[in-house]
Amino acid sequence: MEDRMTVPVRVPKYIRDYIRGINADSDVVVPEYHSLLWATVKANLDLVPRDGLPPLNPESTYIHITIYSSKHRKIYNIASGKIIRHSDVLFRCHLSEDGQKAVSDYIVRGFKQDYRSYMSGALGNNPDLSIKDAIEEFCNDRNVEMDDALTYDMLRKDWYRFRRSCEDRLALKKASEM
Repeated sequence: MEDRMTVPVRVPKYIRDYIRGINADSDVVVPEYHSLLWATVKANLDLVPRDGLPPLNPESTYIHITIYSSKHRKIYNIASGKIIRHSDVLFRCHLSEDGQKAVSDYIVRGFKQDYRSYMSGALGNNPDLSIKDAIEEFCNDRNVEMDDALTYDMLRKDWYRFRRSCEDRLALKKASEM
């Protein structure tokens, strides 16, 4: 594969472990060109500051996201039939603090979506499986280690809240059908 420019994104340690677990032990994410991840990254790319790129904090954990060149690409708005002005990333290859937060939040939401989907499938297909065992299996399958930023209690509470919200939505749907 050719060398491509990447942009570092500061994430919690458990997210870096998760990315490495689902990405063949690599912390470099290559988003699909038309994905929401790439759209989020591209929307938050900024010019390199005058004093250069800030050094990476050695106490933080990072993943790296590949950025694509959009040179000579036109993006069409199908509804209006107009060409939307595209942004070339030639000079935009840095994420500001707000951009770091936006991309990190998007990736954390993806982690939660994967976790909830995994738990729904594991507990739905194995009625004898305990919630604790399902959480441990998820962490083992995704190579995620529990630490201060991600604890068993946090995952358990998230699962209970998600399950309760699904039950509430189902009850509302049934009530509206009557």
